[in-house]
Amino acid sequence: MPYITDLIRNTPKEDLIPCFSAFNGFAIYRTEKFLSCFYDGETIVRNIPPLGYILGDEGSAAVMGKKLIADYLKNMMPESLRILFEKDYAITSEEVLNKVYRSEFPNRYLSGFTPFLSKNIGNSYCEKLVISEFQSYIQRNVLNYKESRELPVSFTGSVAYYFEDQLKMVLQSNGLTLGRIVQHPIELLVEYHNTRQ
Repeated sequence: MPYITDLIRNTPKEDLIPCFSAFNGFAIYRTEKFLSCFYDGETIVRNIPPLGYILGDEGSAAVMGKKLIADYLKNMMPESLRILFEKDYAITSEEVLNKVYRSEFPNRYLSGFTPFLSKNIGNSYCEKLVISEFQSYIQRNVLNYKESRELPVSFTGSVAYYFEDQLKMVLQSNGLTLGRIVQHPIELLVEYHNTRQ
C-alpha cells in the first residue's frame, strides 16, 4: 500500500479529510480495494493492508463477485436465483476461468457481478453473502484498530453506498458507530473546500 501512504504523506495535512476507515481509499485514490487506516487528523497512525482479492479485500466488490460466481459455477446458488443470474449473464466456466486466470484485471471482471447482488438483495442468499463479507472485513480489518469502538467508522464508495443497510447491521452487531457513507469521494473534497471559503 505504499502508493496510498506516499500520496497521503505528500499531501498537505490541511488537504486531507479525517476518516477512520474508508472503502475505495481516502477520497484521493480510486481503487476496487477496501483500504483502511486510522488517521488522527494529522497523520496516518496505522493501516492494515488490504492484500488484494486473493489474500484479502474482504467485503470488496471483487471478493463478493468471486464468491457469487464460484457458487454459480459449483451449483451452490439457489435455483430460483440461478435462473435470474442466467438471464443477466450468459457465461461459461471456461470464459470465467479465462477472464480470471489469463486476462488483465480479473478483480474488475469479478467486481462486475456485484450489481446482481444489489439488484437481488431482497433474496436471503444475496443478503447473507454481503453480510458475511462485511463481517469478515470488520473482523479482519476494522476491529484490529483499538480505536474502532471509540470513534465513528466512515466509508466512501459504491459498495458501502449500495449495501448501506447490510453494512449498518454488521456495524451495529459489532458495537461500532457509523460515521458517514459517501458514494463518491469527490463529494467530500467539494464539501471540504466549500467550508474553507
